[in-house]
Amino acid sequence: MKNFILILSFLILCMTVNAQEQYTIDLTRGPNIGTEHIVIDSVIDNRMLTESFGITAKGLSNRKVPIILQDNILGIQKYIKSIAPDTLKRIHLTMVINHIWMYESTGVLAEEGVCDFDATFCIRDANNNLMAIQEFSDEIKEKKLDASGTHVSRLVSVLHKAVLFADRINFKEVKSIPFSISVKDPKKCIAYADSTIKGFFKTFNDFYNNNPTDLSHISIKPTLLGGNSFFKLVDNNSERIQQKYYAYSDGTDLYINTFVYTFTFSSIYAKVISKGRYMLIDANYEDPALAAATIIGFGLIGGVIVASATQKEVLVDMENGKVIPFSLKNIKELLSQYPDVLAKYNKINEHTFEINCAFINSLNKREREKILGK
Repeated sequence: MKNFILILSFLILCMTVNAQEQYTIDLTRGPNIGTEHIVIDSVIDNRMLTESFGITAKGLSNRKVPIILQDNILGIQKYIKSIAPDTLKRIHLTMVINHIWMYESTGVLAEEGVCDFDATFCIRDANNNLMAIQEFSDEIKEKKLDASGTHVSRLVSVLHKAVLFADRINFKEVKSIPFSISVKDPKKCIAYADSTIKGFFKTFNDFYNNNPTDLSHISIKPTLLGGNSFFKLVDNNSERIQQKYYAYSDGTDLYINTFVYTFTFSSIYAKVISKGRYMLIDANYEDPALAAATIIGFGLIGGVIVASATQKEVLVDMENGKVIPFSLKNIKELLSQYPDVLAKYNKINEHTFEINCAFINSLNKREREKILGK
């Protein structure tokens, strides 16, 4: 009886842990870090992916859940004002946050927690327009036995570094240029472009706007992983593998970092099979470290979708960057936006991969017509 109670308690604990939908962190008031020249009076959220601030493992099964920040970007603004309080005769800056992503990777003896951060510091001109003066980008890494419990300390560390960096800006020599907040113009989206520009897309924002960085010294090379074909970006000069890009275009085909469905930046890029609002990726990704876990795709029309770490193909919704497992259920839900297309799909008895691809192509064609009118 005692053993039964222990087993039952363990199962209830597992169910409770698995029921957790998110991991929330809170930035409490911090100490004055001694800035001398600046005050940051506002923080603007310029991230394209705003559903969370990263992914972390929770519970006994290491379930992947989104990291949520208490009070969102306002929480960061309050924290920065507490560590760099306003005083007279200070230069007032606006911090535009372009990217924050927290995650951990699991090693043999320890986990490595990562906080990846990018922001642009701006001043306001006489007409209150934002003028960019300096960009700050950093990545905080720490090896811990339990990296998931220390994400807040890495966020605090990178915010301190960013504020102190801004305080050291030489305002007499710095040049200011107009700064535009990221705007999604569907008519300019890469999903509907007749051609793609060769280059590297650092962020989802760059990818969406078909705005790559020209890095001619980097090339893409095929590689095998678990018997499946993938691609790596390699620096031709140093032969170092490049990881921190969202996607790559060779001018014809597109390749997306497997980060979009493993939530850990890697050197592995998967080829896009079908281009459009719903980018179909040839995932075929099997990672032994993730085999017992699950990955979360943030929302299929508002819901949370969970997929196996051995997902064969996935879709990336270019409207919001969300990942959708390429399953029969999800395909039908997407096609339901166009009842006539769904009706044709339901009349087919055997939904092979080729048939599913054809209907995703039809869906992408409808989305293109809706946006471009052609």
